[in-house]
Amino acid sequence: DAYRESDADRGMLERALDLSSQELLQANSEMRAVITAFPDVFLWIDYQGTVLDYKAGSDTNLSLNGNLVGNKIQDISQECIGEKFYEAIQQVKQNKSAISIEYYSMMEGIKKFFEARLLPLLSNKIFVVIRDITERKLAEEKLQESEKHLRTILDSIHSGVLLIDEESHVIKDVNRMAMEIIGLPKEKIVGSHCHSYICPAEENKCPITDLGQEVNHAERTMIRFDGKPLSIIKTVRRLTLSNRSYLLESFIDITERKHMEEQLRYLSLHDALTGLYNRVYFEEEMRRLESGRYNPVGIVLCDVDELKLVNDTLGHELGDHMLIETANVIKKAMRQGGMVARIGGDEFAILLSGSDTADIEGICARIRDSIHAFNVNSSGFTLSLSLGYSVADAVPNDMDGLFKEADDNMYREKMLHRRSAGSVIVRILMKALKARNFVTEGHAERLQKLVESMAWTMGLNNKRIADLRLLAWLHDIGKVGIPDRILFKPGPLTPEETRIMKQHCEIGYQITQSALALMNVGEWIQKHHEWWNGKGYPQGLKGEDIPLECRILSIADAYDAMTSDRPYRQAMPHEKAVAELKECAGSQFDPYLVPSFVDILEKERI
Repeated sequence: DAYRESDADRGMLERALDLSSQELLQANSEMRAVITAFPDVFLWIDYQGTVLDYKAGSDTNLSLNGNLVGNKIQDISQECIGEKFYEAIQQVKQNKSAISIEYYSMMEGIKKFFEARLLPLLSNKIFVVIRDITERKLAEEKLQESEKHLRTILDSIHSGVLLIDEESHVIKDVNRMAMEIIGLPKEKIVGSHCHSYICPAEENKCPITDLGQEVNHAERTMIRFDGKPLSIIKTVRRLTLSNRSYLLESFIDITERKHMEEQLRYLSLHDALTGLYNRVYFEEEMRRLESGRYNPVGIVLCDVDELKLVNDTLGHELGDHMLIETANVIKKAMRQGGMVARIGGDEFAILLSGSDTADIEGICARIRDSIHAFNVNSSGFTLSLSLGYSVADAVPNDMDGLFKEADDNMYREKMLHRRSAGSVIVRILMKALKARNFVTEGHAERLQKLVESMAWTMGLNNKRIADLRLLAWLHDIGKVGIPDRILFKPGPLTPEETRIMKQHCEIGYQITQSALALMNVGEWIQKHHEWWNGKGYPQGLKGEDIPLECRILSIADAYDAMTSDRPYRQAMPHEKAVAELKECAGSQFDPYLVPSFVDILEKERI
């Protein structure tokens, strides 16, 4: 400003201004010409605000018409402006130091801004300079509005932005997104060193320190306020503000994206269920070993026996659990360096480099030992695996041929397992059915006794009696595949639930087909809900087309069910159950067998 002169000039001006108005008229004409040349209003006032002299200038919304001398400045201005002048005069009087005030006023419908500077003089007077600062204020308002718009834009974008001093690398400004990413408010970030957050471990390599280098989409590490590292992509540009160089750094947080990329890469090479490598990675390793560089090379193939049967009967949840346990068993038996993969639904593969036949056979033995140990300790289910292996030492290796040889060997072992595996699976399924608390305590034993008594009375041979006892034990095995919500429903079943419940006959039939010794019983399990009048299921057989064993079982099973507690009702008395059997003779039950069965019951009760 024009009145911010040097100390020497100010002293000379104050001595000149300290003259009375009469002496001022007689002063140096050049000094008077300088004062007159300013467009500002000059006032000489005392500490009460009384005008002692003045030099008029542009309109300042003061009443300058006529002689102002003798009037108080707070009386010749609007009330609110006068209060400002009065407070400023008191501060100058108390502190003996200059003070500035700003005010505005409406003049002919236009908002005008003014600045008044009050300077204490040596003779207890105050020199007042009033200047029109409308243009400056409008420019400042325009700048502030522009800055506000810029701030709004910066805070609305989804990239973090830092304004960094190029020389000191100190952060000068920050936008909303940068605050969110770093996790601190603006006042905590501004003033700190940029390397507190941006690639602190790479400070000497960070492009920010390479003055003159602009960065486009560089991947770096950011450290949050809590020490958590984040992956970012940043861009750096140089800009000049008020003749000073700055670096404008914009960045986005790609931590989640990086994590997803890593997850996708992992999933592309690994089996989601077991965590082992998948077939894609297995085949890549097969190609890598073709060169013969890592010979001898061995392959072991492992196949889970009867997995489809478990999935179809007990459900895929248990089947998946079996696969996970199989993966754990194989990994436990592996030595370091081998690669294990799940290459199919129930098939696992092991690739080993630098392993001869003895090494491969040792691994197979350890796998079998691990399976045995698992089965001994398992209270839920048992595992059965078929293994096959092959070893190659040729250059180059025929890896496809090697795989086929191992697969053929595994298939031969699977055929040997099939006879025994079926009965193992049946025991597993019966154990699972019992674990679900569906089979009433003692039901199988009572049923076996009842059908055996009927068979002796009818003169059946020992083999048929043994088969009947087996049927009584296994007839409900198919119910392992029925959902609990239906199996244990306390009330009547809906038509759809009834349809699902009836499927247990077919499920039981499929289960028994896995064991050669149970195939005949499987046919009876399939037909044990057929009715004498042809209205049963699943085939609607009628009369003597229904196997005799099924007709015997249906009567005994119905009686034991009626006289035992069930989820949907309490047990009924013996007399009422017998009445029901007689009522249904000829419709549901064989009318020739019911009287014999009732006689047996009565004899046993005596």
